[in-house]
Amino acid sequence: MALIQLGALATGVSGTVGGITWQQGSTGPIVRTKPKPPNPKSINQQGIRANLAGSSKTYSSTLTDTERQTWVTFASTHTIKDVFGNNIHLNGLQWFVRINAIISKVGGTKLTSAPADQTVGDPGSMSASASSGFSSVFVGSGVAPTGDDCPVILASKIVNPGKTSAKAILNVLQTFPAATASPWDVSTAFTTKYGGFFQDDCFFMGLVFARKTNGAQSILYTFRVVAGP
Repeated sequence: MALIQLGALATGVSGTVGGITWQQGSTGPIVRTKPKPPNPKSINQQGIRANLAGSSKTYSSTLTDTERQTWVTFASTHTIKDVFGNNIHLNGLQWFVRINAIISKVGGTKLTSAPADQTVGDPGSMSASASSGFSSVFVGSGVAPTGDDCPVILASKIVNPGKTSAKAILNVLQTFPAATASPWDVSTAFTTKYGGFFQDDCFFMGLVFARKTNGAQSILYTFRVVAGP
């Protein structure tokens, strides 16, 4: 592994070329040999793959030309952020898959035509707490969700106390109905997914709002939790 110091010609590197992976570490850019990811074929993983394949087939075989064109038009005027915070464009199929995956996650009705916008509320901030004695985990937000915005809670497994970055290790833990106010009790969901925990154990929680009518998703907020007694 090597650390890279970027200069005027390049301000950021990310991705894999020729078996070499570039990524952003806590101390700066890092280059390393591309790891071979595991392929657990879990029920959850199989469900994700089946959903991707099904959505792609629906887009190409079920949608009308007019419906597909709405996604192409939508893609030409909307962007998402990459790891460097830059705007990047997805194509119509990618937007169709992304938006309907989010809608499905929060129990909405999938769209055949592109939505009018990607408006969604913002949590403002988040907080989280855990008690080992009661095996309880609660999450809160600075701003309550309203309308069709659904709270989506993410969590990591127990991690090394020195770990400071959460994004790569968070998984969806539990979603709540639209406009459900915090605090959100995710105790059962957490212990079912990751098991119990002890005092001073460390893990990360995450929070986004997802709008069930247009598939828009807020920025991700994360919180490092140290379990109390």
